[in-house]
Amino acid sequence: MIYADTTFLVAYRVPLERFYRAAQDFYESHQDEVWLWSPWHRVEVFNTIRQLTRHPGATRRLLPAETKAIIHYLENDARVGGLVGGSPPPTCLAR
Repeated sequence: MIYADTTFLVAYRVPLERFYRAAQDFYESHQDEVWLWSPWHRVEVFNTIRQLTRHPGATRRLLPAETKAIIHYLENDARVGGLVGGSPPPTCLAR
């Protein structure tokens, strides 16, 4: 069971992120695991992606259409089963 943090999930779907390739590789090598997607992820990840339309660095700034597409892909991941709704087990929160 994997409860990824916001930075990983953003890097996984935003090609302009520094760790995009590493996140893609990690996800591909662990795609058979259960990836938890919580309501908190939805708020944090989508908010972070939307904020990238205001990034001060032009090379990391997303267009609003790119933001909508990325959010659509993540929503599809959650709908199709790539990300499973749930909360982390208490042992994850204790670390």
